[in-house]
Amino acid sequence: MSRRRDAALALVVTVPVVVGVAILRPQATPSLVLLGVFGTLALEAALLRWQSRVRAVWERPRIQVVTVVATLTVVALAVEAVGANILVIVLSALATYLLLLASVELRDRWTGRR
Repeated sequence: MSRRRDAALALVVTVPVVVGVAILRPQATPSLVLLGVFGTLALEAALLRWQSRVRAVWERPRIQVVTVVATLTVVALAVEAVGANILVIVLSALATYLLLLASVELRDRWTGRR
């Protein structure tokens, strides 16, 4: 699994979310931020259970493209349905994911795990 590629794909989603936050100016509350943070951590922990299967599916380029497009579509629909505050959750989740990727990458570099 390429962490660089995963980070790039996450950034493809993050950029429009940041633009949405800048334009719509949702109210960022600690509970919304924590929901994004803990949601990401819970999802990553759950995905570890099926790591080999997740990796096999995720390595398919088509899955990656579909996932990015689907995520952007769902976020746009969610903003329309429930309001701009959903962007705070999504941005917090994406930031957490990017920090998690960076942490694992740094750990592996420092410990020579590559």
